[in-house]
Amino acid sequence: MTDLFYPPGTPVKIGCLAYNHYAIVSDRFTQDKPMLISLSFRTGSVAEEPWDVVVRGRKVAPSRLQSNLTPEEIVQRAHIAVGQRGYNLVTRNCEHFVRETLGLSARSRQIETAAGAGISTLLLGLRFARIHPAVTVATTAFSLLLGSRWSAR
Repeated sequence: MTDLFYPPGTPVKIGCLAYNHYAIVSDRFTQDKPMLISLSFRTGSVAEEPWDVVVRGRKVAPSRLQSNLTPEEIVQRAHIAVGQRGYNLVTRNCEHFVRETLGLSARSRQIETAAGAGISTLLLGLRFARIHPAVTVATTAFSLLLGSRWSAR
């Protein structure tokens, strides 16, 4: 399969098993491929890395995120962030980084969606636990999430 490369400043998403990894296409190249700038758990910081190191054979597509900044401004903002440490899945992940680099609010729709699904599942579990008091898994999970001594009564 031939890789399709995108212009510098393009936000891209790399399809992983259960999520998308977001990155910015750099204006620098290595081995005739553009480098990618992203924040990841693997590096623990914003890093500019070779295309193949980040993509690892997975599907790459342009992100739907839109920016009022020029591609040059996006790349400049991404380069300035290189080396910043502090990955956090919930509050500072690859999507937060890319959105912020594009001049958008630093948020992660993937995390928001997952949290919404988790809360819905939890609430259904709590409802079920109230109907069937023998079921304590949901209440235990809720207690762990809240870090309190909460219990269904």
